[in-house]
Amino acid sequence: IKVEQAPYGDPARLNPVIRKGRSAYFMQHNLGKHSLCVNLKTERGRDLVRALVPHMDVVVENYSPGVMARMGLSYKELAPLNPRLVMCSISALGQTGPLAHVPGYDYIAQAYAGVTEVMGEPGQAPVMPMAAMGDVSTGVHALAAITCALLHRERTGEGQYIDISLLDSYIHMHDFSLQTYSASQGRFVPTRGGAHHTGLAPCGIFRASQGYITIVAALDHQWKGLTRAMGRPELSDDPRFRTVKDRLKHKHELIDEVERWLQSLPDRDTALAALGRALAVSPYHLARTFKRIRGITPGRYLLATRIRAAQHALAAGSSRSVAATAQAVGFRSVSHFATVFRRITGMTPGAYRAAHRDPAGPPEEERG
Repeated sequence: IKVEQAPYGDPARLNPVIRKGRSAYFMQHNLGKHSLCVNLKTERGRDLVRALVPHMDVVVENYSPGVMARMGLSYKELAPLNPRLVMCSISALGQTGPLAHVPGYDYIAQAYAGVTEVMGEPGQAPVMPMAAMGDVSTGVHALAAITCALLHRERTGEGQYIDISLLDSYIHMHDFSLQTYSASQGRFVPTRGGAHHTGLAPCGIFRASQGYITIVAALDHQWKGLTRAMGRPELSDDPRFRTVKDRLKHKHELIDEVERWLQSLPDRDTALAALGRALAVSPYHLARTFKRIRGITPGRYLLATRIRAAQHALAAGSSRSVAATAQAVGFRSVSHFATVFRRITGMTPGAYRAAHRDPAGPPEEERG
């Protein structure tokens, strides 16, 4: 049961996009709930809430610290109505401590926790993520705590009070920065790494043809797999990239190598297929997963990708022969290339070239 403040209810009901008279945002976050609109500023409204408490297992509230107590609805006042009650208060910065009086939202807690400081490009302002990471993760933290409290109640018959804050949840998100700063006694100061991790390489967002790809291949065996996918296995033994420490020291050179390979391919899908072939997973599992996602087997997908590259080459006005085009996209047999090309496009390579050739012919400098 979701208790909303009278007379208008949760302000989120007005958030766009409105469809069929209802907010899509509100529906996303409140599916499965029954709403009760109550004026908690009146004693009659507060009595209504108190009357529900004996029938409840859990009460969750996210008012600013102190508001529930001022309304006479704190855990201290509700517990006598239901000694088995589990109550969870969710706030930005906690119910106690020097920041308890500070009102806040997700992004405020994120900034206090130092998470904002490590997001964005080096030397530039931090960025604001368009995702409610703190709100959602704090809800999950609350769920875990409530579940444990219910287990404790089943064993002992006792309810209890839980204090969950967004600040705590964000502190838990530091997998690298917080402990490194603490263990180094402040000598290492975490900062923004932009599209790439500051402590691992390769680990980041790489520019590919027609978009970007996230690649994490920081461990030695992962790096070797990536070099195989790139067709550059010798890079794994390059002194600049041999160990994690070496790769981090020469991170920018490594990024250049990976992006040069990615941008040599016609599109992201071709790169993903190459990466998939180099992964240390069973061919059966890879094929089954690939088909479930793409609706086509990896083999057929790769054929279609090579034919797309051939179409691009044939339509680009190049003087390259059909045989040379076939070889360029990985076909050893011209007849096999022509058969596959016709099956996928419905045209022979020669007919496709003729249909897509520029009527004006090649540029002056290319004419024989």
